[in-house]
Amino acid sequence: MYPRAKKANFTYLLIGLLTVLLINPVMQDVFGYSSRLLTSLAFSSVMIIGVWSLHKSRRLFRFGLLLISLSLGASVLSTLFPSGPMQTLHLLVVALFCGTSFVLHFCGHHE
Repeated sequence: MYPRAKKANFTYLLIGLLTVLLINPVMQDVFGYSSRLLTSLAFSSVMIIGVWSLHKSRRLFRFGLLLISLSLGASVLSTLFPSGPMQTLHLLVVALFCGTSFVLHFCGHHE
């Protein structure tokens, strides 16, 4: 059984993931357009929750914050300057974060 605080973290994570999945369809239906930047910001909030929920190590926490910062920066830059390399950079940072989270979670890394 998870402690109460850990259960709350997973609730926040679920809410964040549902927001990421639903934000573009709702925006498209209500306002007639979708927002890649808004989706990226919602995913960044999920990344923040993931770092907060999964890592107790200062080193890993800081690495997670670095990836979040890079993701936010690349997201804003790829929205302002929609070029292939900028979008690729953003996707690589997000993939690195997701891959790192997956490995740490499933390898049971505890520091």
